[in-house]
Amino acid sequence: MGSRHGRAVLDPHARRRNRLSVRASDAARRFRILADGYGLSVTERRRLPDVIEQAMLSCRAFVADRVARGDAVYVRSLTAGGGWPRWDRMQAWLIDNRATFQAALTA
Repeated sequence: MGSRHGRAVLDPHARRRNRLSVRASDAARRFRILADGYGLSVTERRRLPDVIEQAMLSCRAFVADRVARGDAVYVRSLTAGGGWPRWDRMQAWLIDNRATFQAALTA
């Protein structure tokens, strides 16, 4: 999913650490560009925040499985990337800003 490459946008802690000033409205604009690029209908646009949240959960489950199996690449990447707290922050941020995203996507 194209939006997953914006993970730095989704993690408020990473934005502060890297001195990025990305607000929810900026991310919402990017989600709208993504929706426009894929030619999503109004119904599909309404569902996009749910799809992004579900994709995050699916990715997390995949990573958790790899880490549980002891896959060194995934263990290193998870540790270097901030661990599960970073995933938690990204998921919470998506949920907390859902209304902003939906307003931008359906305006």
